[in-house]
Amino acid sequence: MAGPTTYDMATGNKPSVREVLYNVAPDNTPLYSLIGDVNAVATHHKCPEDTLAARAANKLVEGANYVLGDPTPRTLNANYTQIFYKGVKVTKTQQAVAHYAVKNEMKRQMFLRSKEIKGDVEYAFVTSAASAAGDDANARELGGLKAFLSTNKTTPAALTEADFIALLKAAYDSGCQDLTVLANGTNKIIIDEFTGGNIKEQQGAAVKELWGYVEVYHTSFGTMKFLPPHRDMADADVFCVDPALWNKAWLRDLKVEPYPSAGSYIAKTMEMELTLECCSEKGNAWMNIGG
Repeated sequence: MAGPTTYDMATGNKPSVREVLYNVAPDNTPLYSLIGDVNAVATHHKCPEDTLAARAANKLVEGANYVLGDPTPRTLNANYTQIFYKGVKVTKTQQAVAHYAVKNEMKRQMFLRSKEIKGDVEYAFVTSAASAAGDDANARELGGLKAFLSTNKTTPAALTEADFIALLKAAYDSGCQDLTVLANGTNKIIIDEFTGGNIKEQQGAAVKELWGYVEVYHTSFGTMKFLPPHRDMADADVFCVDPALWNKAWLRDLKVEPYPSAGSYIAKTMEMELTLECCSEKGNAWMNIGG
């Protein structure tokens, strides 16, 4: 007769659980990761901008007196800092027991919150339409891309290739080219159908690949690079940005601190304060579809 089977010894056998934890929730931050970082020293952060006079006929009569013009005043692009915060509470018992694929519950929760807080900053960058000073009862709020872009803003009824090129021309006339394009999945599908003068890179017959998207778009007004579809953007928005003209301005870097416990739990908080710095809004463009 056979010895004890798994049916007989089930009480003492360990279950089969893989010690790997999966999480497919989106955590990419395209704009946050694309732009640079600078320091802020106040809650109302400003970036000075200079400009040139419009080109015009320039001629002087021989022997004439000079006509002197006043310098063009500089402008200050301002934005308020916003406090981003996450807090975690884990019971002391939950922290002590064994878990599948997790050695330390608090560390795991803080790791997840750190991804979430970066995602919240990305969300503010592409959705916030205004900056707010706040007060004792209302939080300060940073202004995102939409709070700045006005010079090269178009409001077509729909996204078409002709309207997209018209937007790029307006941006080019203002002095910019070679921009990075941000659009959501709905608009990226439309962009992927652009013909671009019916000139596309062809793959060799032996290569069994089908390219159904636009990654680089060459125009008379510069070369546009497309980021992957942005999950946080609205159907009404397509942004064309110069990454060199934007920064994350940090008043306070991310800091993790223990939070006093009033019961049978442990708690920690993470907090940071920053804003979106715009160096020149004229160097970017915004298509506000149906706006």
